[in-house]
Amino acid sequence: MPAQRSTLDRIDQLLTDYDMNQERFYRAVFHALQRSGPPTLPPVPASVDPDDPDVVDAVDQIMSGAFQIYAAEDVASGVAGSLSQASTAKLLHLTVAQVEAMIGAKRILAVDIAGEPRVLRWQLNDGHPPQLLPGLQPVIEAIATTASAFGRVAGFMTTTQPTLRAPAALTPRHWLMNGGDPTAIVRLIEAWAHR
Repeated sequence: MPAQRSTLDRIDQLLTDYDMNQERFYRAVFHALQRSGPPTLPPVPASVDPDDPDVVDAVDQIMSGAFQIYAAEDVASGVAGSLSQASTAKLLHLTVAQVEAMIGAKRILAVDIAGEPRVLRWQLNDGHPPQLLPGLQPVIEAIATTASAFGRVAGFMTTTQPTLRAPAALTPRHWLMNGGDPTAIVRLIEAWAHR
């Protein structure tokens, strides 16, 4: 436990140096761990003691790099589910400037990862060469109103939806690839966004 005490002492010193409330800081760390951890964690107590087992656990997780691991996993997932503008341009036989213009006009969705706009892969079909999904524009417009994280949107677009049947249930992405009516997906997005 000497390493924990040392870490707590350093955190306390930084908080003092920057005139921050130590109790609020510990509560915030505990709350962040509670929100990103299992739902069985107890509610944040009204007062948090630095020697409280939950605070000690939070410090252990911080020391082990838990937040950095979560952030790295999010970035890795985002990169895996997206394409650079140059890759998108090459696949669609466009210039990078054309892809940038499409992103700016909201004709395709892009997410900023480490300062680089990346195009979400699910927007392309599986053809050779790939093309943008038919009926994509109204879907993008509906997604834009949800303010959802790209990971949630990608998950939704690539998860089978029981109401999209042709004859078996399809993902919204496959629904569009098979010429399905995009308004069916727009209705699903509107219902999904209000959950």
